[in-house]
Amino acid sequence: MQLKDLENKRKSLNNISLKVNNEKNIYLINIMKLNQRLSFFNKNALVSRQIILHLKEIYNIKNDMLRRESHHRFNLFRKINRNILWIYLTEEQKYSTDSYSRYEKTILSNIKKSNNEFILIGKNAIKFGQDNNLQVLQSYGNSNIENLAEKLTKIVMILYEYENYEEVNFVVNSNKNFNQYFTILPMSKFSFEKFPLNESNNNLYDIDFKKAKIYPNINDFINSQINCYLLNTINMLISESAFYKAKIGLVSTNTILKDLDESILKLKKQISRAKSELQIEELNLLTKKDPDEGDIYE
Repeated sequence: MQLKDLENKRKSLNNISLKVNNEKNIYLINIMKLNQRLSFFNKNALVSRQIILHLKEIYNIKNDMLRRESHHRFNLFRKINRNILWIYLTEEQKYSTDSYSRYEKTILSNIKKSNNEFILIGKNAIKFGQDNNLQVLQSYGNSNIENLAEKLTKIVMILYEYENYEEVNFVVNSNKNFNQYFTILPMSKFSFEKFPLNESNNNLYDIDFKKAKIYPNINDFINSQINCYLLNTINMLISESAFYKAKIGLVSTNTILKDLDESILKLKKQISRAKSELQIEELNLLTKKDPDEGDIYE
């Protein structure tokens, strides 16, 4: 390959490397921001759940949203007639990865012995619903829909209260739940231990709720806290999905940058070798004797 071609190729690879490196920096910034959002929503959701379950132990609270939080009765009947709501969120992957097949296998294996309805978010999730003839209540093209968490919270609260769902399960791509789902209702089943906090909420138990005055009344306060729990939990899982997508993107860009660095280094060696060969050729031409010229001392 000619020296000029090698230098043009190196220039092209350097431009690609610069572009990929910019993508890497964007992923790093997004990961940092999403990690902060995860911590914020996690803390708020956990506080709301602790308040609700603590007050439930003190007061005789009758709320359809909390009907599954007590000890289960009629377990045999419920196992046969379980109604479950699934929320399945998929992200568009810039780099080709098989991120969702393991979750879809889990979903299909868990819906055989129950009545299941779905809310699907993302093109891949919608296609999965179509391919498997799922009962779809609502679908969204992507997770960037404005106020998506608020919309899902309203839907879940209405359906869980009036449609007698046993569980509400949320499926996202996450290394915190590699091939399983998160159960967001009943709230006592949500796996907060998979989202460790940097600070403890134990000081919440220092509050004497028996002496506390709750406004406007206990039922309205509980409804408000249930809404807060769901809104923050759903926001947390949407953020977790975006967080894991960014991590996959970061890993992919690091791999691409490594390959580019190796290719650029190889080209540098080829260019250096080509330059050396060119210099040798030029030197040979300069030192070669012209046959038409005689010895000047003859």
